[in-house]
Amino acid sequence: KTDAPAAAALAAALADGLAPRYLPLWRPVLEACGELFSALGERATPAADRLLRTMGDLYSDHKRLGEARGTLMASIGLAARAIGPQEFVLLLPIRVSTSVDGEDTSWLLTVLRGHCGSRATLSFFSSYFMPLQAWLLNRAAELATEARHVEQKNLHNLFEQVWALLPGFCASAPDAS
Repeated sequence: KTDAPAAAALAAALADGLAPRYLPLWRPVLEACGELFSALGERATPAADRLLRTMGDLYSDHKRLGEARGTLMASIGLAARAIGPQEFVLLLPIRVSTSVDGEDTSWLLTVLRGHCGSRATLSFFSSYFMPLQAWLLNRAAELATEARHVEQKNLHNLFEQVWALLPGFCASAPDAS
C-alpha cells in the first residue's frame, strides 16, 4: 500500500526540484520522477498529478531543457505506463494545432507509443483516438486543398502516429476478447 500523503509530498518536492533555479539537477530529478511513477503505479494519481503537469510544461522550454529532453520523454513515458493512457490524457490532453500561436501537445503521441501499459483499453482507444485520427485525416485533406503541403504532411504523420498506438492497446487490453 502507498502512504498517499507521503507520495504527494515526495511528488511535490520533485516538482519543486524542476524549478529553473535547479536547472543543473533537472536530469537526475527527472529520472527520480520516472522512478516515482513506476513505484506508485496507478496510485500515482492524484498524488503526482501536479508533478506530471509540471513535467509536461517543461517540454516547451527548449532553451532550458536542452540535453535533458530525452530524460523528460522517458520519465513522462513511465508516468503514462503507470497511470494508463486514459488518466494520462486527462492530465495532459493531446492537442493538435495548425496555427502558429495554437497550443500543440501532439508530441505526447510519441511518448505514449510503447508506454500504454496494462491499463490500456480498446474502448478508450476507440473513444479518444478514433475521433482524433479522423480529425487529423480530414484536416490534412483540407490543408492539401489549400496548398499547405508541409502542414498537410505533418498532420498525416500524426495520423500515422495515432495508428501506431493501436498495437500497444491490443497487447494488453483487458476488454479484448
